[in-house]
Amino acid sequence: MSAVLEAREPSARYLNAVHPWSVKHFDLLATASGGVKRLRELILTLAVQGKLLPQDLNDESATELLRKIDAEKSLLVTAGRMQRHRTSPEVQVHEEPFELPRGWAWVRLPQISYDLGQGAPTQAFTYIDVAAIDNERAVVTNAVEVIQPADAPSRARKRVSVGTVIYSTVRPYLKNIAVVEKVYAPSAIVSTAFAVMHPHTGVNAKYLLHYLRSAVFTQ
Repeated sequence: MSAVLEAREPSARYLNAVHPWSVKHFDLLATASGGVKRLRELILTLAVQGKLLPQDLNDESATELLRKIDAEKSLLVTAGRMQRHRTSPEVQVHEEPFELPRGWAWVRLPQISYDLGQGAPTQAFTYIDVAAIDNERAVVTNAVEVIQPADAPSRARKRVSVGTVIYSTVRPYLKNIAVVEKVYAPSAIVSTAFAVMHPHTGVNAKYLLHYLRSAVFTQ
């Protein structure tokens, strides 16, 4: 997995080389029934596969990033900020949905993210439920509530912070997925309907978001 996803304009020459049919027929895709949606999905698929831009050979390799993440995990466990988990099994060749660019690596989500704990709230909190996710824009909307502990729904349990990726496991094809992008006052708690993934240092939350929203992951 790439450590950094940069917002740079792709080279038309490069795009033409890596995906000639799609580039040459962008106009057909855009004007066909449902074409704009399909075009967006295509661009997202190319992006998460590392095919929108030529790879920078000076970028840090995923192997080096994973070493740093292992060191960070040890520090977080020692500080009591995360629990020690069992080692995830390596991704097998038959599980890989596509070939990776040079320097990338397949890993499982628990290797690059962790949860921030959960429990019944003991003070006022900002509640983020699935209904607060705009699944078209992949953002948390203003439809959040400040709730007192006595009124807390039974599903209000999981802690989040800025940069946390939340993924609704209820009807996941609806793609109710977002990154928590601001500090809430009082602190935010999300529904247990969400899988909570707080990226380790060096893992780009927006890349993780887009990968989780891609057809590759949904399938």
